[in-house]
Amino acid sequence: MTRRIVLLIAGCLLAAAFAAAQEPKKEKPRSATAAETMNEPKIKTEHIQVMRPASEEIELPLEFRMAIYEKVMENLYKTGRFQHVYRDGEQPPAEVNDLVKLEITVWGFKEGSARMRQVTTVTGQTHIRVRIRAVDAQGNERLSRNVGGDVMFFGENLRATDDLAKAIAGAIKKIVVPGKK
Repeated sequence: MTRRIVLLIAGCLLAAAFAAAQEPKKEKPRSATAAETMNEPKIKTEHIQVMRPASEEIELPLEFRMAIYEKVMENLYKTGRFQHVYRDGEQPPAEVNDLVKLEITVWGFKEGSARMRQVTTVTGQTHIRVRIRAVDAQGNERLSRNVGGDVMFFGENLRATDDLAKAIAGAIKKIVVPGKK
């Protein structure tokens, strides 16, 4: 009897693995390599404006969209690199001539299950993938990179936005040199 159960479970696992291998893979935008990251030109600025996360292909729930936005704002401020972090739609003073705009485009999202993660610890992961672009005051793209956030084992699904916001702030911190503070 137990041998039948083992064979049944093994058969189910093989069928699931075969089905997953047969799904067409969506082409993902390419991430920057370590060499490209080191050669990125530095931006000298004290001001950054974070645009609301956009998504053309992915249906991202509002709570994730808002959490990404607020946590990116918070994490950029915590870097200590910026005198002011502006919100989307906020008009900076006329004397601010070194404003960098940060655009966030969501291209991948899989909402997992906190309950499944607690029960199995191998299923139910939440993944968020975005493309960030930093555009300087002259309209030149200074950074374009894929960044991701995940909840792999324990925690609520929105915790993936914490991971994502830290990764975005880290990428921006690497290319920004504090201006004239």
